Order: sequence, then structure tokens, then C-alpha cells
Amino acid sequence: MTTAKEVLGLIAQLSPEEMRKLRQALRYIKVEEEVQPGDQPSDTLAILANVLKKAGLEFRDLGSLRRSQYFPAFRDKSEKLWEYLEMASSDKTKQMAILSFGIRLLVDNIRSMNYVPVSAHVVMQQIHRVPSVLDQAFPGYAEFGLLGKVVTMEEDNDP
Repeated sequence: MTTAKEVLGLIAQLSPEEMRKLRQALRYIKVEEEVQPGDQPSDTLAILANVLKKAGLEFRDLGSLRRSQYFPAFRDKSEKLWEYLEMASSDKTKQMAILSFGIRLLVDNIRSMNYVPVSAHVVMQQIHRVPSVLDQAFPGYAEFGLLGKVVTMEEDNDP
């Protein structure tokens, strides 16, 4: 077994290019420890990416969004957002559909502001607004568990 002292000695011998690769790998490992597939921030980010692709908005990849400076706040906002989604429906599939629909409404809302260009980072910063744009479009529906029905109707009308 290699000791920590031996590892540090080996690291000191790395070339600048090898050090760069090591730092990059360590950043990735840290991100993966913070966000595991299937948790709420990961689900939210995956749905956000899907909506952005469908809307024709570009971003590099999910990893770059996870590593962005906006991700820690996004993660916290995402957890609060799921509390709203759990109130809106007890079905995980419907919650994800409601979230997708809510992010589409959020993107449209941001676009309507005209002075703010829509980007993945802007949507990440504004993710906490999903409940308000859903409530604005469908007042009271979440409280009474009706958003799932709206989303189902919306999916049926999509080409």
C-alpha cells in the first residue's frame, strides 16, 4: 500500500502538463462526490439540459454546468424546488414532467424580459423561479395536485 508521503513525493515529480491533468481529474472527482446520479440536483440539471437543447440554447455539457461557479447555489435552490414538486405531485415521473414544463415556462419568461440573454447559467441562477412561473400560469393548481394533469394534457398536445 502506498503511503500519503509516497504519493506526495510522486506528485512533486509530475510535469506541468501531468499536474494540469491531475487537477482536472481531481475537480471531476470532487464534483461527482457532491452530485450523484438520481439525486435532486442531478435530476434538475439533466432536465434543464434537455429543455435547453429542445429550445435551441447551447451549452458545453453537463460536466461544465456542474463545475460552474453557479452550481453550488443551483444545488441549494434545486433542493427547495423539489419540495414544491413533491407538494404538486407524489409521483416522481409527474414531478419530473412538471419540472420540465416549469423550466420551459421559465425560459419563455426570461426571453420575454428582452434585456437578459437566455443561457444555461442564467436559467441555473433563476431556477428558484420555476414555482412562481408555474403558479403564475396556473394559479392554485400545485396546491390541489392538478399540475400533473396540466402537464399530461400539454404532453398530449406536443407534436
